[in-house]
Amino acid sequence: MPFKGILRIGEDYKITVDSDPATPGMTAAMLGWVPPVGSPVTPPLIETLGPGGRFEHAGKVPSAQALILDFDVPDAPQAKIKITVEHGGKVVTGDETIDREWSFVVLA
Repeated sequence: MPFKGILRIGEDYKITVDSDPATPGMTAAMLGWVPPVGSPVTPPLIETLGPGGRFEHAGKVPSAQALILDFDVPDAPQAKIKITVEHGGKVVTGDETIDREWSFVVLA
């Protein structure tokens, strides 16, 4: 699970996932916040993207320990997604061609 950075509670964030048009089949994207100890678990947000599809989610970083992004990409040589996470004036981006998880630590 590649560590991708540090998010700060209360800062704005935006997550964008773009499926390449040549990707054969559906890609699943899961966004989950790991709650502070003793806090209730918030259900994860799960979206599916077809070839050439886009998923966007934005908000303010909640009180949490971490953000986990999980991507299930079709098993095919031409499958590819582009992930972009914008937060606090920073941009983290990358292409993935296999199933992958990205993680971010959340600090006050």
